[in-house]
Amino acid sequence: MLKVFLVEDEAVIRNSIVKSIDWEKEGFELTGSAGDGELAWPQIRETHPDIVVTDIRMPFMDGLELSKLVKKEFPHTKILILSGFNEFDYAKQAIEIGVSDYLLKPISADKLLESLHKAGDQIIDEQKSHDMIMNYTRRIEEEHEKNAEEETPVDVEEVNPKALNKTTFFDFLISGKKDEIPEFLDKYLDELGRNNLKSVLFRQYVISDLYLTCNAYLDDIGASKDEKNALIGSIEESGKIAAADRQKMKERLNEFLSKIMGYRDENRKTQLSSQILKASLYIRDHYAEDDISLNQTASAVGMSPTHFSSVFKQETGEGFSEYLTEVRMEAAKRLLATTDEKMTEISEQAGYHDPHYFSSTFKKTQGMTPKEYRAMVKGN
Repeated sequence: MLKVFLVEDEAVIRNSIVKSIDWEKEGFELTGSAGDGELAWPQIRETHPDIVVTDIRMPFMDGLELSKLVKKEFPHTKILILSGFNEFDYAKQAIEIGVSDYLLKPISADKLLESLHKAGDQIIDEQKSHDMIMNYTRRIEEEHEKNAEEETPVDVEEVNPKALNKTTFFDFLISGKKDEIPEFLDKYLDELGRNNLKSVLFRQYVISDLYLTCNAYLDDIGASKDEKNALIGSIEESGKIAAADRQKMKERLNEFLSKIMGYRDENRKTQLSSQILKASLYIRDHYAEDDISLNQTASAVGMSPTHFSSVFKQETGEGFSEYLTEVRMEAAKRLLATTDEKMTEISEQAGYHDPHYFSSTFKKTQGMTPKEYRAMVKGN
């Protein structure tokens, strides 16, 4: 449950916000509230909220001052600014500080909840990325124990979690242009940490993850196995190239993007519509959630459930449930191959809260049990 702290100097508005939202039902815990930043700051330091909702104009310490303090000490905390002043300077300062949303008062409970859930989704995505990095660092430690060869350590704090979120890369595959590739890659790789990319294993981890993203995108736009092989080659080949150095890795990614965009632009008529591509990305971002549904996905891309179901089947050749199962199986196989986590944990991370149903579905779709698949890939 995500923790929220509320700062609002007008008691009537503060109490109204507190009472108008069923915090626990919505997946939040209201850890406290205060009438100004000076009173709020020590409580925030004590409770470590995930999200701070604060008014901008308050006595003693205003919302911008408080936001600066929060961002300095807790950089991953999301801040939602409430303001009765629709002025560019306030919004500009808030953006510079790193505020997640700037909301004008009076604000309804529904609008505030929408912003809270949006911030919550970002936190969950960033936590997933952070966990991926931590899993990687554990693998590095294991490699150190097995291999005397010196390996550059990875500083998790240097990595911008957004860089490991597939959405950024996937979106660029959908709508990016060839002449934008060098600038995009420079920025993308810098956000992974320049020193981190000195690590051979980290480069291989990154390029393998992006290779899988490219492979998924090519599947979505109808590329055949032979076409995919011609465009991006094998994952092993990419890993060997990335092992050489950062520049070789960048050249390989440049090659991926250039070839894929060329193929994309030549085959516009056979491509999925932008809405169905967004739906595919939405599914890949939310497959682990047990409540993901056709209705929820349709809403996320701005379509009615009936129309979405019809268009999705027509463009992809399979139903929503089939596609979701494929994505979950891809995730499960990746976890089985790269981690030593228990089956119950892998089941949960793949979106199945019943391990028996997960095993049954895995065997039905993959022709072997999860344990047999892990033994096979570990053996190779």
